[in-house]
Amino acid sequence: MRSLDLFWDSWKEFLMKEQRDAYFQLIVGIKTCTYQNYIEKIRQREREIESPLLESVLQIYSCASRPKWTEVAERFVDQFKTKPVSPEPKKAGRDGG
Repeated sequence: MRSLDLFWDSWKEFLMKEQRDAYFQLIVGIKTCTYQNYIEKIRQREREIESPLLESVLQIYSCASRPKWTEVAERFVDQFKTKPVSPEPKKAGRDGG
């Protein structure tokens, strides 16, 4: 029975880490205007671990009062966010002349 308890505790810790990683990816996607790309990454991870993540991180993000760990993730992303990349490529080099 003790082994099952240890296994269950490890699984819960693993899921919490995955949820935090998914939340971080959500924030990166929002702040860099690449939301859809990061939503797909979260969905892919859900398939890999066979456990839902997206719904819970979206619920956390929509709450007026979020857990303390979310503030740390948001501050970290804010420190390193860059301007979104233009969807239209710019011409490199000289213009033919």
